[in-house]
Amino acid sequence: MEAETERYLMDELEAGEAAVELDDKEPQEVLEWAIEKFGRRLGICSSFQAEGCVLIDMAWRIDPGIRVFTIDTGRQPEETYQLIDKIRDKYGIRRGSRPAPAATASATGGATTTASAAVAARSGAAARGGLPRVVAPAVAGMPAQTGPFDHRNVMGTNCVSCHNNAGAVGKPSTHIATSDACATCHTTLAWLPVARVDHTQVRGTCASCHNGTIAVAKPSTHVPTTSACDSCHTTNAWTPARFDHATVAPHSCTSCHDAVHAIGRPRNHIPTTQQCDTCHGTLAWKPVKIDHSAFTTGCASCHNNAGAVGKPTAHMGTQRECATCHTYPDWSAIRFAHASTAYPGQHRAALSCTACHTSNTDQVPYLAAANAGTCGGCHAKDFKAAAHPKTVKDQLYSASELANCSGACHIYSDSTQATRTRSLPGPYHRVSDGAFKH
Repeated sequence: MEAETERYLMDELEAGEAAVELDDKEPQEVLEWAIEKFGRRLGICSSFQAEGCVLIDMAWRIDPGIRVFTIDTGRQPEETYQLIDKIRDKYGIRRGSRPAPAATASATGGATTTASAAVAARSGAAARGGLPRVVAPAVAGMPAQTGPFDHRNVMGTNCVSCHNNAGAVGKPSTHIATSDACATCHTTLAWLPVARVDHTQVRGTCASCHNGTIAVAKPSTHVPTTSACDSCHTTNAWTPARFDHATVAPHSCTSCHDAVHAIGRPRNHIPTTQQCDTCHGTLAWKPVKIDHSAFTTGCASCHNNAGAVGKPTAHMGTQRECATCHTYPDWSAIRFAHASTAYPGQHRAALSCTACHTSNTDQVPYLAAANAGTCGGCHAKDFKAAAHPKTVKDQLYSASELANCSGACHIYSDSTQATRTRSLPGPYHRVSDGAFKH
């Protein structure tokens, strides 16, 4: 008798499988499944709230003979009893006293409806005083079991040897394409949610599951690509990605690196219209190979010791652009063309900048400022007046009078300079001469 009155239950595994199968189904589909599976042993338990009444209506439209029961505490308001009578009359539900315990589907709707209908009962012949007990299918070499199935007795057995939709519920048609090694993702203690997804057991492409329905899909901000996910990502560590730039068209970096799909050019980047790969490589982003030919701003906008190496502290003080003296790529060679009218000309030997720019600025502190632009501007102190007679009566030239050393100098008979007694045709001294002769 004890065996006859025990309730007929699904085990956790079967309930979990049913929950997976019915998870995305409409309420009517869940009820159809429960009515077809449990037949006359199924009953709807209702407290006759709005949700419960909707569930009764759905079930009656599928099976007009559906059984409905409630728990009468004897303290229900009169309006509840009146509603029960209206529902009984509307749907032709037969009045009964205490019906035998029945498999129930919850009237609360949603996920609870699915789970309750799935767990409530298992097939078997009705028995007096209750529903028949669960009889688990026999496993080879083991006797049949009653009650929830203990999977510890089948450790090491392939799941599909039983779960093949013949001996027990098999993999649903909506299951992702995988091998039959169920235990790689599921456990018998809690079938859902899955303990982990072992991607080594998955068959097919990433997008066959990661399509936004079965699993998370490629986000809208993903870089445009037709490549498979595993060409950049791994299942062990999804980020950072290992992107292979070999298939990317040259000079198209900003089609992805636009600060939306991928990291873009930082705000402190030097101003340029060039694509990233003009200076950077995909294997080693730094150091860069800078092509200065396309820069749109002056040197100092980058070479300020922040964006790039700036002017060293020992550099000559100047506000001139670097390119005035330097050129890329031979930065050390100085090529400055003196275009000022104050420049006396190229000397016979190359002079260092500081030979004239003694203050280490781009201004020259002439020793004789009045003679700037002539030899005397720098060399007035070297002028030998005794070697430069102006008249035969020992009147001498001053340095200012002969500031331009390469000019002509004459010797006159007197200070009136009316009569030349000797002429020295110029140019006499030249800065390019090998020797400064007299």
